Amino acid sequence: MRDVDDVIAPILSHLKEHDPGDVLGFYLYGSATTTGLRPDSDLDCLVLTSLVVTDLTPLGDRPTCDLQYGEWNREHLVQGELPQPTPDPDVVSIIATAHSSHRRLLGSGLDALAPADRALLEKARDGYRGTVADAWDNETDHVSALAHELAERARREA
Repeated sequence: MRDVDDVIAPILSHLKEHDPGDVLGFYLYGSATTTGLRPDSDLDCLVLTSLVVTDLTPLGDRPTCDLQYGEWNREHLVQGELPQPTPDPDVVSIIATAHSSHRRLLGSGLDALAPADRALLEKARDGYRGTVADAWDNETDHVSALAHELAERARREA
């Protein structure tokens, strides 16, 4: 497995050279900062710009996602097709996860973005269920929906 720093070096270089959208910070989060990466792990990165922080203040239960990269949209992005910003309740869980554990790679801390409280996470989860019902052709959504549902059941049983 390549070293994380080697993988993110080109991203950091691009952000420093071009400063797209007035970058406030670039962060590594997820398993890279919690349980550690495995050979099949992905890298979870968050880029905050002044526009994103403005859009997410205050944080609601269906914030807009400007761009989320994943294997499911690699072909479109490589061809230069960028998705339009869209309301996405998963942004709330991404922000909560990044707040719980992250490594700052560029810019300031995550202080510019308020963390998601429990009530907001629950509202977002409920909104996410509706979104997933409309996207049955995406296996990643199934896995995420199942993970959210299992976490909720565990919380109720605790």
